[in-house]
Amino acid sequence: MAYIIKTNRTYLRQFRQEDLRDLLPLMQNKNVVRYTSFEIVPPKHAIESKLDEWILDSHVWCVRNRESDEFIGWFMLKPTDLPFYEIGFMLLESEWNQGYTTEVGTALIEYGRKNLKLTQIMARVVKENIASQKVLKKLGMKEYKYAHTNSKLLFFILDS
Repeated sequence: MAYIIKTNRTYLRQFRQEDLRDLLPLMQNKNVVRYTSFEIVPPKHAIESKLDEWILDSHVWCVRNRESDEFIGWFMLKPTDLPFYEIGFMLLESEWNQGYTTEVGTALIEYGRKNLKLTQIMARVVKENIASQKVLKKLGMKEYKYAHTNSKLLFFILDS
């Protein structure tokens, strides 16, 4: 199994075409997508296009359970148009509140610092998404007052 990162309970690997069967229920769940840039459930063809994009993207990964190989969600650590990489994630609703976001987020931050030599990592979160804000704070990130045009978002920054 080719993985990018392993944690105690998960591994991250590049997306593959066969991951569509797992990605569809994730991205077709209105509770999952409401706090994302999608905001509403995207049509199947848009999810297929996103998967095609992610298969080629070395900064977005499929996350699976190490024991069962079950799909958990996806994480990203990608360059942005700002001078930071951005961390982001989306998990199946059934996997919420089990510590996966903190576990994988911690591993990704370590990966970014060691392998990519990152000194700052940012995250964007919808103001109403209190659970993700709590996770970002657990990861050591602090809210950053950034003069931006989207008043729905909060920015968080992690400095090394």
